Amino acid sequence: MDRKARAGRVLQRLGLALGLGFALIAAIAGGMVLGDPVAPLPLPLLPATPALLVFAAAALLGGTLLLVGATVLFRRGQATMQPSGDELMASDNRRPVLLLRSFADEGMSIADASLAPTWAQLTWGQTSSLARMEESIADQLRSFGPLVAIGKPGEALPRLGASRNYYSDTEWQAAALELMRDALLIVVIAGVSPGLRWELEAIARAGHESKLLVVMPEPHRRRRWQVITEELRDVPGFDGLAREVPKGLLCMHAGPGVGCTLLSALRSGKIDYDTAIQLAIYGMLRGHKVSTM
Repeated sequence: MDRKARAGRVLQRLGLALGLGFALIAAIAGGMVLGDPVAPLPLPLLPATPALLVFAAAALLGGTLLLVGATVLFRRGQATMQPSGDELMASDNRRPVLLLRSFADEGMSIADASLAPTWAQLTWGQTSSLARMEESIADQLRSFGPLVAIGKPGEALPRLGASRNYYSDTEWQAAALELMRDALLIVVIAGVSPGLRWELEAIARAGHESKLLVVMPEPHRRRRWQVITEELRDVPGFDGLAREVPKGLLCMHAGPGVGCTLLSALRSGKIDYDTAIQLAIYGMLRGHKVSTM
């Protein structure tokens, strides 16, 4: 096992240990209040505070800190162990799935990207919508090929989701063109950065529109839509797009002889994006054999 994998496993185990610490705190607090939960504890500033309230507050604070620490350590371990794009493609001989996005959108969550409910309305099942958008859509893309992206220069640890390759300012465009050529799918999270504009122009110039799946987040969607329509206005299948972004648009793709297919929904949570992406990929790959190169 190499050093990176060992470090990642250590961080994951520390995260699990902290998670178990939360359960231990809850058990200790529960045992302490079994005696007389309403008996006051002689605290310096609150001499008449019931024991149940004191132990509940302590368990809540300590447990929250432990759970946050456990999550941070476990995810950092996952990121440390995540292979580079080249390593992933070397171990998987299927054609890659290329993810393109603005670096400014790397931290965007599905809650940011959607019309998410307020915290007061949030149910247990909806908490999954708080996942990062990249991680969420990555779950739908990995079954079609190794998911790769170009990493943000200078980051100490890759974000979870697509496996990254890192390039200098003079290398990244040539690398992007090569990945576009080899990719089975090119998935673009619509954004407004100059780098993403260049990538859209390159897709248009090379005629890769049949591979292109555009995912539309919620924040600044009018500006994102403007960039998409400007860069793809002369691309077959995307040349008839409306000037205003369609209501509820989640993603879109061009199909042979059918123009552009838009997938929209009344809501835009994780399950809605997941379903739209699955339907889009099915429409794009009908009749294609998805296997090794």
